[in-house]
Amino acid sequence: MKDAKDAQHYLGEHDALRHELIQMGVMYTDNEAIFNILKGLPCTGTWPAFKLVLQASISASPSTVSAIVPAVSVSSAAASGASTSSAVPSAAAIAPRSLSVVHP
Repeated sequence: MKDAKDAQHYLGEHDALRHELIQMGVMYTDNEAIFNILKGLPCTGTWPAFKLVLQASISASPSTVSAIVPAVSVSSAAASGASTSSAVPSAAAIAPRSLSVVHP
């Protein structure tokens, strides 16, 4: 991801590639998807702190891709100055979901 304005493209591309891998029969867990999403976030601005908060919440209680993606989207909107009607999910809201293997 280049910057906060590129977040929707980044997340959409990740989702499309994830679905292609799954359709090819590749086992691609939420854990792997989350790792790859976080790995691609920028290393500037507030993103390193955001990554640390997400990693800490995931370490405390596993999460799913569907819980992480909205957090990245909302944080990117806030970072780019766009208005959003929802707040960044708290660690408690993100964490209590289980890891799963996604199959078509």
